[in-house]
Amino acid sequence: MILTVHNFLLDPEAERSAALKARYKKVKRNGVGYRGICRTKDDPSLFKISILLKKTVDRESVVMWRRYKENEESETYIHTDSDIADYTGILYLTKPSECQGGTAFWTHKETNWAFHPTKKELADHGLDDNAETFHRLYLEGFKDEAWKMNYYCPMEFNKLILFPSGMFHSRFPKKSFGTELGNCRLIKVFFVRCLN
Repeated sequence: MILTVHNFLLDPEAERSAALKARYKKVKRNGVGYRGICRTKDDPSLFKISILLKKTVDRESVVMWRRYKENEESETYIHTDSDIADYTGILYLTKPSECQGGTAFWTHKETNWAFHPTKKELADHGLDDNAETFHRLYLEGFKDEAWKMNYYCPMEFNKLILFPSGMFHSRFPKKSFGTELGNCRLIKVFFVRCLN
């Protein structure tokens, strides 16, 4: 379910260098503002991901560099990406000497959901498929005590993790690190849409 690929890029230093030169901004989506975003293109990586998934990947899938610094307010924590993609890829670009933490995968204790709930799962818990329900889940995503960690993937330079976007996940630990772009959590994110 979670695919890990070490040494994903042939020239990760060139990728990191490009990410360090990029201009990052705040992007608003579904009423939430996400800082530290720079959209980009990466057809060669999407092609490699297509081979890994054994699926045809939409070349218009969303690809971005993302940076997280310490002492910045978090826009989200435990969440899914099911509204934007079929699969999520995270490529770690933090230099080896600065790598801290990684990515965690979670189950919601009250409902036992490890994935974004279906309409039936919502109904089984007496919940409506509406914005109010998902706003509640969004808020619960900030409460560690509401979740059980299933799996933890440590950060490693040039490692790609690829997983179904409906899985509840987060950076881990919650507090990020680094005071500047050169020493913070730096990743490339692939929000992959499949055509088959």
